[in-house]
Amino acid sequence: MYTKSFPFTFLFLFLMFIGTMISLSSNHWLGVWIGLELNLMSFLPIMLGSGSLFESESAIKYFIIQALASSAILMMSMATFYTSSSWDILLTQSEISSIIFMILLLIKLGGVPFHFWLPNIAPSLSWSSCFLLLTWQKIAPMLLIVYMNNSPNHLLLLGAISALVGSLGGINQTSLRILLTYSSISHTGWMICALLLDTSVFAIYLMTYLFLSSSIFLIISQDNTSSFTQLNKKKVTNTSSIVLLTSLLSLGGLPPLMGFFPKLLVVLLMMQTNMYPCILLLFTGSLISLYYYLNLSTLSMLSSSIQEVTHKSMKQLLVFSLSVVVNLLGSLLGIAILTFVV
Repeated sequence: MYTKSFPFTFLFLFLMFIGTMISLSSNHWLGVWIGLELNLMSFLPIMLGSGSLFESESAIKYFIIQALASSAILMMSMATFYTSSSWDILLTQSEISSIIFMILLLIKLGGVPFHFWLPNIAPSLSWSSCFLLLTWQKIAPMLLIVYMNNSPNHLLLLGAISALVGSLGGINQTSLRILLTYSSISHTGWMICALLLDTSVFAIYLMTYLFLSSSIFLIISQDNTSSFTQLNKKKVTNTSSIVLLTSLLSLGGLPPLMGFFPKLLVVLLMMQTNMYPCILLLFTGSLISLYYYLNLSTLSMLSSSIQEVTHKSMKQLLVFSLSVVVNLLGSLLGIAILTFVV
């Protein structure tokens, strides 16, 4: 984004936050719709921040998809008000209307099986816009889906399938934007399961995901790296490249790094409710994600040229070791919290 537009960017970010809070604090569909529309109209100028042609095309696609879903939500809420004389989310829910509302929110969320638009839009955005699209923009629709849901077992299965589909989509991807997009789809499934099981576990998962994602996007945006092909050309002692690979492995849930702990919490809670089919789907998705994360990391390490150990490389090694220690401490902290949560 342009530096001169920073005050306006801050204003739009604030309006995005307000829109999300309005949607989550409303108990009737009209308030939810207003919050979602405020969030959408605030995010569009951020998407157009750099003024590139590809961003403009992605912004138009995003607007069309979101506007159609929002219009359908407004029409459905008016229809339910006409039949029940109430805007309340819970009081106006029949089985058919609940399914329709869930489909519309899944479209806005970019969740499985309505996720196909997300990998087509995210690669053309700037790193900051892509980060917001894959993190903050998912919070309101995801929480609303769980809040209005009448069949938690079916939604748990949908979350597990979403985790598996997101992992499968990342196979053979070399673009970091597309890889992180499918990773976001997978983590959305995990967070839906966590939210259905325990809100405190969901909060832990969300904070961990935001922390790891922000660190990854920050490193990538500073190094201007868009693919693993570019990453392979960097030196193995390049600090940012190694920390990026470590953060990606943590995001994939490699034990005992920080990203492994929230997934462990979700699995333990599912074991208490005997949701073994969902656990199997989640495990399969995690193994697939770890496979290609480890594969890409290994290729990046092997293809990098070998340097002599200098004072500079030793300094970079210390920074890399510090990032690993932070991940390990996060895992240990998670284990400590685990004794109180479960």
